[in-house]
Amino acid sequence: MNDLKLCPFCGGKATPARDPESLEIFGIYCLCCKALVKWHIDVKKTDTFGETEQKWAEKWNRRAESCKQS
Repeated sequence: MNDLKLCPFCGGKATPARDPESLEIFGIYCLCCKALVKWHIDVKKTDTFGETEQKWAEKWNRRAESCKQS
């Protein structure tokens, strides 16, 4: 899988969380703080395994810009 950024909560290593039977990714899991983050990711039947992993990595690695409040 593409490199996942470190966990935004604790700075630990993150890994895809997979269904044990289908091996489909259903979230991203932090090995350190045990956080499990899930999103709805649109996966098409025509998407390859690598394309699906890429979608999850992009979502996890996205960091929102901080909100500046006055």
